[in-house]
Amino acid sequence: MLRIISKLLIMLAGIVAMICSCVDNDQLINPYGPSPEQVTDLAVVDSSPFSITLSWTAPGADGSSGKAQVYDIRYAAVSPAEFDWDSAIECADEPVPQLAGTVQSFEVAGLSQSMSYTFSIRAANESNNWSYPSSPVTAETRPFFVASDTIGSFMWARDICAADLNGDNNVDLAVAHGNGVTVFINTGSGFSTEGVNYLAGSQPYSLAAVDLDGDNDLDLACANAESKNVSILINNGDGSFQSSVNYDVGYYPVSITANDFDGDDDIDLAVSIYQNGGLQVSVIFNQGNGTYSGYTPYSTGGVATHNICSSDFDNDGDCDLAVSNAFTHNIAILPNEGTGIFAGAIKYSMNGTPTYIATADFNMDGNNDLVVGMLCDSIYLYLNNGAGAFERVSGCPTGDDPVNITINDFNGDGLMDLATANEVPGDLFVLLNSGNMAMVPAAAMSVSGRRQSITSADFDNDGDADLALVIYDYGNGIVIYENLMID
Repeated sequence: MLRIISKLLIMLAGIVAMICSCVDNDQLINPYGPSPEQVTDLAVVDSSPFSITLSWTAPGADGSSGKAQVYDIRYAAVSPAEFDWDSAIECADEPVPQLAGTVQSFEVAGLSQSMSYTFSIRAANESNNWSYPSSPVTAETRPFFVASDTIGSFMWARDICAADLNGDNNVDLAVAHGNGVTVFINTGSGFSTEGVNYLAGSQPYSLAAVDLDGDNDLDLACANAESKNVSILINNGDGSFQSSVNYDVGYYPVSITANDFDGDDDIDLAVSIYQNGGLQVSVIFNQGNGTYSGYTPYSTGGVATHNICSSDFDNDGDCDLAVSNAFTHNIAILPNEGTGIFAGAIKYSMNGTPTYIATADFNMDGNNDLVVGMLCDSIYLYLNNGAGAFERVSGCPTGDDPVNITINDFNGDGLMDLATANEVPGDLFVLLNSGNMAMVPAAAMSVSGRRQSITSADFDNDGDADLALVIYDYGNGIVIYENLMID
């Protein structure tokens, strides 16, 4: 009898071993003792464009008593019927289990906008005995941006800028287009449907909103390509503007930047000149009351200077210039010698055609860096070493010909992100700053039209930066894209 019992035990051990060999040990449910109970109330309690927040009641270490040791939360971009625990993505940094009966939550981050995900959770105790995974729940992340309004209609719009022009703490818009400059006032609940148009020079191309006459409201400066001048529109204080006064700047200005270049506390202007030869930057100096001197030309060391920006790149207390030279495939820095006189251009060669250049502190080191839009399909990021020398550290694909870039913190993490308006095929890209010297594509929106200009600000006063896009093609207007990062 003992021999028969022994054989039966050996056979039973063999069956158990065979079962264990067919099942992943990590997936065994309570093979040696009590395990936490299954989570039965997993629910989605919030969503953002890049995260889903889950909530559940904590199980115990032994059924519904005590405290479990660890959670395993997984997700996949599939429907609940297609969800497979083994192939799902395991989350990192899951919360520590609390006493049984405690309501817990967890934000699953790093998701993609406008996408459906399915989630499940299980728990283990100190003996590494796992509960059954919960029934899967599904949720969709919100879109990052949605088109919320369209205003105006223009003939060949080329630039748009955002600023509080009437001092009511709402951000207004101004557009440079074939018929001049049109201003749209933000009422706090939306934009005026009909803008007010002001005459400028011929072929308005680039705008800046800044206090030019020192009266604490924002005036407008517009670079006019065909008439080869800059129009100054002085603000009356209520968001209406005086007739423009024009100042000659040379040949075909296509981009404008405003800063105090000569250190006298008045805002001067510099424009980039788009031509095949000769001098490519003109500077005009403020006389202290919003009127300007004759222009001073400078060479950028390149051909077809497409875009210009300014900042104190070398941290010597005065504002320098940075330009993109399209035809000679380089960007150039013009250091300010301290009185508004600029030294010879310091050039950086590029493998491609730079079209747009802008500046911000992308790595939070206190130095303003550069972002360059390339004619083909990308942007390049150049980091400033603090002495005004730049090193290219990364690139990121966009749509073809990113003709305009706006810089803002779009996801509220304190880092400067980008949005690009691309001429072909008419896309709008949002690129988020990863924090490690790289920009990561986060959203792409198809736009009907080409040669767009883009700007950003909190137009609806909800705490996040929205987008305003103006389309070049005849008869199109401004499209407002609401940021849904904050619900």
